[in-house]
Amino acid sequence: MVLSKKENRKQLIMKSANRLFAQYGIEKTTIEDIAKEADIGKGSIYLEFGSKHEILMAIIDSFMTEEINELERLLRNSKTQNYLELFKQSMVNHIVHTFDLACSRHHTPEGLIHSSFKVRNEMKGLLDKMDQLFVSILEKAAKNKELEPNLDIPKTAALICISLDALFPPYACKAYNDRDSERITREEVKEQAEGILDLISNGIRRKK
Repeated sequence: MVLSKKENRKQLIMKSANRLFAQYGIEKTTIEDIAKEADIGKGSIYLEFGSKHEILMAIIDSFMTEEINELERLLRNSKTQNYLELFKQSMVNHIVHTFDLACSRHHTPEGLIHSSFKVRNEMKGLLDKMDQLFVSILEKAAKNKELEPNLDIPKTAALICISLDALFPPYACKAYNDRDSERITREEVKEQAEGILDLISNGIRRKK
């Protein structure tokens, strides 16, 4: 297979593996399957990755890095003076983007960052970095006198993340939408995320 100028062999393997993971599941997909999908030799895969697990973690790492980069761009380019609203926007964006990947393909590796303790442990550095970015937005809101004084910012950010856990895979929130269905829509997830964050924002916003 001829690679494009913007794509190297490692990226090709990750994309091919992710397609197969989404279609057949991670457990059922083999290195041989990935090599065939990528139209390269099995040995070429082992030149880039030591195992299927390494491929899986590389896919998740790429997703988390992209999310962090997007959040950093949002912070860097925003002209807002309403950091509490920026916090809400960034959280909703992350929730919806995760949904787009995790629910359109039920076996997608990206969903594991929220549903697998093992994956979360391996991705701890990136998760901590993302958490710190959310904390930094709230710190800007506090400095801008948008929040109640003497608020414990790191603890508040952690509690907000805990309150939003049900809106990530495996989507515990779906039982509250329709108890006769296991499905939840993108619109429902977004609406619930915005509703929860509005309630929280009203609680921590500085009273005039």
